[in-house]
Amino acid sequence: QALPLQANSALAELIATVDPKKDGKFESAVGGQTAKKAQPGSRDPGEPTERFAKPVLVMEAPSDIGLASPASTLLFAGRHVHATSQQDLHLASAHTLAAAVGKGASWFSHAGGIKSIAAAGSQTIQANTDAMEILADQSITVTSSNDEIHILAKEKIVLLAGQSSVTLEGSNITFACPGTFSVKGSGNAFMGPGRGTASLEGLPEGKSVSKDTIELDHRYHDDDFVSGAEYEAILADGSVRKGKLDPSGKATLTDVPLGTAKVRFGPASAKFQRKHKDSTPNHEAAPSDKSISALVDKYASSLLQGDKQ
Repeated sequence: QALPLQANSALAELIATVDPKKDGKFESAVGGQTAKKAQPGSRDPGEPTERFAKPVLVMEAPSDIGLASPASTLLFAGRHVHATSQQDLHLASAHTLAAAVGKGASWFSHAGGIKSIAAAGSQTIQANTDAMEILADQSITVTSSNDEIHILAKEKIVLLAGQSSVTLEGSNITFACPGTFSVKGSGNAFMGPGRGTASLEGLPEGKSVSKDTIELDHRYHDDDFVSGAEYEAILADGSVRKGKLDPSGKATLTDVPLGTAKVRFGPASAKFQRKHKDSTPNHEAAPSDKSISALVDKYASSLLQGDKQ
C-alpha cells in the first residue's frame, strides 16, 4: 500500500474553492442585487452565480494544452504539487532524472507490476541505517547470468524452508531438521577446519534534516516597533505556532521544519503613536473653494511651464 499524501487534503480544499456546489459561488448579494442566475422564461432567480472563494489561477481547455520553452522551466509550490493523469503519465530526461524526498518515498502499482531496469551500468538498492525487506506472495528468483551471487552478513545467516533450517553464525554452521539429513555426492571429503571472513562495505550514515530558525521582526511604515502583537505562523509541514511579539516587535521560532512559512500578525497591544508631530506649513483643516482653486492653478501652471521647457 502506498504512503498517504498530505497533498490530498490540500487538493480537496482547492476543489471546494472552485466548486459552485460548495464554496465557489456568491454567498450574499452583490451591489444590492441577488447574486443568482436568471432562469429562461422566469423572473425567479435560479442557481447562485459562480465565483472562486479564494484568488486562485485555473487553466482549462477543451482540447490539448502545451507548455514549452527552449530554455529552462521552473515549477515551485510552497506547499504541495499534485499531478494526476487519468490515462498515462510520461517522464523523460535526456541526461539525469533525480528525485529527493525529506521523509518517505513510495511506489505503488495497482495492476501490471513494477519494473526497474538499468540497461547499462550497475543498480544499487540501499537501506543505510535500517532494515530492508523483500517480500513476495509467491516465488522469489535471484539470478546472475554471467557471474556470481554473494550473500554476506556480519552476524548470522538463516536459511529456512518448512521445518528445516541452516544457520551460519560466527564460526558455527548448524543444520536442523525433524527428518532425514542426507549428504549426496560421488565423494564426500571432510577436511579440517577453515576460515573465511565476510568483507562488508560500509554504508553512508543517513542523518535527519536539521531544523531551522525563523526570526520575526514586525514594524510600522515609519520603522517603529509593533509591540505585543499576536502572530500565527503556518510552517512548511502544516503545523501552526502562535504567540506574541516582544516590546521590540520581535519573536524567535526555533526547531521549525525547513521550507517556507506563512505568518499573520494581529494588531499591536498599544495604539499607534506618530513619531513626528510637527504641523504641516500652510495646512488648512477645512480649505475653502478659493484655496483649492489657488492650489490647482499653482501646480497646473508649474506643469505647463515644465512642458514648454
